[in-house]
Amino acid sequence: EDIKANLNKKLGIIQAYIDEKPEVSITYFEEDHLKDGGSYVKSRGYVKKIDEYRGLVIMGDGREILMKDMIEIDSELFAG
Repeated sequence: EDIKANLNKKLGIIQAYIDEKPEVSITYFEEDHLKDGGSYVKSRGYVKKIDEYRGLVIMGDGREILMKDMIEIDSELFAG
């Protein structure tokens, strides 16, 4: 629950600065569609849109990341 609250707080900060396209790094679990399991992936870039209704973060390159699969978000926005 603490991790989820922390991620939600960071998403709120990103949303407040989304028009400035700050660089972020999101680590999340990506399922392997060919076999059971998957791996952790780190995506870097800017967030184009946060779709709370669908539970997605849409990156500038079009990648869609499920919020429920995220484990960490890093950005210079959070420094200080």
